[in-house]
Amino acid sequence: MKSRFIWIVVILIIFAAVFWFTTKEGGVGEDNIEIARNWVMKEASTYVYDGNNIVFKSEEIVIFEDREAHSYTFIFESRHGGYGDRTDKIVIQVITPHEIKVITQDEKVISAVTDGVFDELNKKILE
Repeated sequence: MKSRFIWIVVILIIFAAVFWFTTKEGGVGEDNIEIARNWVMKEASTYVYDGNNIVFKSEEIVIFEDREAHSYTFIFESRHGGYGDRTDKIVIQVITPHEIKVITQDEKVISAVTDGVFDELNKKILE
């Protein structure tokens, strides 16, 4: 009876350890993607101005300034053409699809570019 109790405890400890490692590893990636998604929704001026329907598209590991970073691609729509904050500008009212690539490193957004054209961090068109 005592050995049976010990085996049950050992099995429960093993299950708990497997569950903890599985959720811990998955949680790290989810934290990074949520950092990127939240940044887009709160800071990316093209999205903040009139964006909606943000959808995760892909993730990849990249090297940025000689260090590993995470690159996340999201797609979304805006209700007007153009990039950035278009307040007080003449805009065309047309549903516009966008793709934004956000790079995170050390749990911070270090790059965000919409459609390969607009630098969301520096709020300017790339040349």
